[in-house]
Amino acid sequence: MMRIYTRRLGNRMLLLIEGSLAGEFVAELERYWMQLSPCALTIDLSDVFTTDRAGRRLLRSMHESGVKFRGARLAIQDVVDEIAKPGK
Repeated sequence: MMRIYTRRLGNRMLLLIEGSLAGEFVAELERYWMQLSPCALTIDLSDVFTTDRAGRRLLRSMHESGVKFRGARLAIQDVVDEIAKPGK
C-alpha cells in the first residue's frame, strides 16, 4: 500500500509518500508525477519503507529531471545516495 499527499512549499510542490514504492504503486507515483509536471517538486521519503527495482528506476528518472528528495529512512537513503552519485 502507498499513499501520496501534496503540499505547496513556496514555488515547489511537496509530495509526501507513505508505504511501499514497489509493484503497482510505482506506476501510480509515476502517473502522479507526470500530472504535476512541470512543477518544481520535492519528494519526502520519510515514510517509505521499501522499494523494488522499478521504484529505484523511477526515483532515478525523477532525480535526473530535477526532483529533490528529503527525509529518507536508512535503506531508502542508500538508494537515493546511489542515484545522486555523479556519473550515474
